[in-house]
Parts: sequence; C-alpha cells; structure tokens
Amino acid sequence: MVDVVSMNEFEQKTGGGVPLRRKMTIFEGIPYECGCGETHIFSPSQTRVYCELGGRDYVFLCLNEYVTLVKVKGFSSHKFKSLLSAKLIDPIEDKNRQIDRMSDKESEVEFL
Repeated sequence: MVDVVSMNEFEQKTGGGVPLRRKMTIFEGIPYECGCGETHIFSPSQTRVYCELGGRDYVFLCLNEYVTLVKVKGFSSHKFKSLLSAKLIDPIEDKNRQIDRMSDKESEVEFL
C-alpha cells in the first residue's frame, strides 16, 4: 500500500513540480495504486496529471481527491510505482465546506 501523508508533507517531499510537458498516451492502461485505497487504470482522457516532477516522476489526481506521486519503471514495457499520496483537501477544510453547504435549518443547534 502506498504511504499516505498530509498535503503539507507531500508538497515538501515533491517540491511542487511543473505543468505536464509530455504526451502520456504511451502509459494508457497501466494500473497505479492510489492513496484512496483503489487501483486506478491510467488513461490520458480520464486521469488528471497534476504535475511533472522531471525525469520519470508524475503526480496523478484521482476523482476521490487524492494526489499520488508515481515513478515510471521500465523502458520497453512500462509500470507505475506509487511512492507517496495525500488527500488533496484537508479533512478539517472539507468539514467546513460541508457545513457551508448545509441549509440554515440543518445547521441550527438546539440547546436544552
């Protein structure tokens, strides 16, 4: 299982990266392990490449809002090795966002 860390630690260890510069079609169909607990199949039309870290390292963003640092292994046949992952949205920030979406009636608290 890929190591899941805080977004702060993920950013410190990955150093930010740069926008994607290469075509990713050669990696279509290759599975990668994600921090959300699922194994995703890479597809250039479905997988968002969050950034490129140079060489053969990329950060993918899944629909469950996890970013995963993957390293490309192999030359003639490629594989992904997931190195690190983080929840893109902090759980506290996410809870505050959910509260903001609640109606006034739902967010009222009754005191006895």
